[in-house]
Amino acid sequence: MPTDEMKLTRWRRRRGAYYGALVVLFAVVAFYVGPNYILFGKPTWITPADFVPTVQQRCVPMVRAMKEFRRDHGRLPARGDELVPDYYPARKSAVQGVESAVDDGQFRYWSMFNHTIRYDFNPASEGWLVSGPYTSGRIPAPPVAIGPATRPVSRPISAPTTAPTTAPATGETVGAE
Repeated sequence: MPTDEMKLTRWRRRRGAYYGALVVLFAVVAFYVGPNYILFGKPTWITPADFVPTVQQRCVPMVRAMKEFRRDHGRLPARGDELVPDYYPARKSAVQGVESAVDDGQFRYWSMFNHTIRYDFNPASEGWLVSGPYTSGRIPAPPVAIGPATRPVSRPISAPTTAPTTAPATGETVGAE
């Protein structure tokens, strides 16, 4: 048969556990969820996946222009100025501030929360990378793909030869007059 003293002890233990749980809950909100909402606008830490919209909107057009430049010239541009106006419109690069991000054949973009978005042009590891104080790693965005050249390449076209050739089936000489 429980006594009043046993009931009081049990009640005090439950009350202590309840207050302990409240302290833990408020600590989580105050030191983890709250700062994340204030800094990142979401209850969790940022991940490389959070940079996909920035990559798609701001970085893909510049990397596409760099790859088209490489396709047509055989090398990556040394400066962003080489892309304007043939591959990338000047007004866009001035607005987005990505013109200075093309340096020595590399693309870098300064993004939110002091993070740097880079594109790796190496065929073995091609893709998007982010590095910064809150997260680092590979961004889960597809590599930039370009189609075949549509611009005329500025290479001299050799003149057709008019040397006589022999038709294989008939043995007649073709092309010499």
